[in-house]
Amino acid sequence: MSTTLNMTLKLVLQHLYQNAPDIGAPLDDFRLDLSDSLAQGTGAEQADLVWYDERSLIGASETLDFAAGPVNVFGAVLTFKKIRGLVIANKATLSGAALTIGGAAANALASMFGATTDTVIVGPGGILLLWSPTDAYVVTPGTGDLLKIDAGAATITYDIYVIGTSA
Repeated sequence: MSTTLNMTLKLVLQHLYQNAPDIGAPLDDFRLDLSDSLAQGTGAEQADLVWYDERSLIGASETLDFAAGPVNVFGAVLTFKKIRGLVIANKATLSGAALTIGGAAANALASMFGATTDTVIVGPGGILLLWSPTDAYVVTPGTGDLLKIDAGAATITYDIYVIGTSA
């Protein structure tokens, strides 16, 4: 039995920005609609692996290995060669409960951040979305496959969703 994967990303950002002057009603109404889809496969604009989880950190960090580690919903250990998309949602609600993403001590997944020591802070209620459907983020076993997620001293539950390819 073989698995197949088809995926759609939709992002809508909309605002209504108003001012109440003495005369008139200045209004700025804007909507940004972004969407993309990935078909089954391992080439550009394709994916064949997906892994997602709800995870909790209690005053700690964890390092996820994308070259050999995540287990999918079917019980298979996944070996990502490329990551086309990454979503991390910090479900914390308390001020200061931020996740630091990236900066693994060794074998950091630098293709996402530019350098092994680079990090991104995702504050409470925040979302990190990285999407590269054509070139993707390369996973290099043994030298560039680890993603560190650090809660510092906070207790944080987060959702993670990773989509990519096995070749």
